[in-house]
Amino acid sequence: MRRSHARPAVGLLAFAAALVSPSAWVENHTEPTLLKQVVHQEYATVAGLDPGTHMVSVREDGGRVVSVGPVRHNFDQIRLGDRVNVTFYAATALQSLPNPSADASARVQSQDYTAPQGIRPATASGQTVHSPVTVVAVDPVKESVTVQHADGRRQTIQSDVQPGQELIRRLHPGESLELIQTRSVSVRVSDVRSR
Repeated sequence: MRRSHARPAVGLLAFAAALVSPSAWVENHTEPTLLKQVVHQEYATVAGLDPGTHMVSVREDGGRVVSVGPVRHNFDQIRLGDRVNVTFYAATALQSLPNPSADASARVQSQDYTAPQGIRPATASGQTVHSPVTVVAVDPVKESVTVQHADGRRQTIQSDVQPGQELIRRLHPGESLELIQTRSVSVRVSDVRSR
């Protein structure tokens, strides 16, 4: 597969898509149905650099500091004060379990992306947690479902997308499902750099 080195944002978008694409889930499951997703983008300023770990600390315009990385390539091109684009992504989906009596433990998948050497520095890091759950309650008016995890913890999820809302209307207490939760953050140096 050939990558375009002129557009690092394309690689970051592909990374986020891989985290929530059906091919990222375990084989033999039905396709996941998205319940909700949040994409938040903003500018931030590089506030710290750790050459030992290649981690980058960025300060959002609101003052919150987030550490990201490691930036495996082009770390030496990043400077304190650089303006960066930060994208936070979160998604929640449900899918049926092929064998509800199978292992009831949660599985975690982690993925990292770093821009190829020679282009503007960029990094992304994400984690997807697959948890077997049982439907406890369905509220079609609020378009929400309450599920119980294997450890007894309950979680209520309100859908903000049509496919998820349609799925919630078809669910029944006692159904065994897999809850898929993805979180990622990506950072790339902006076109305009301040020094």
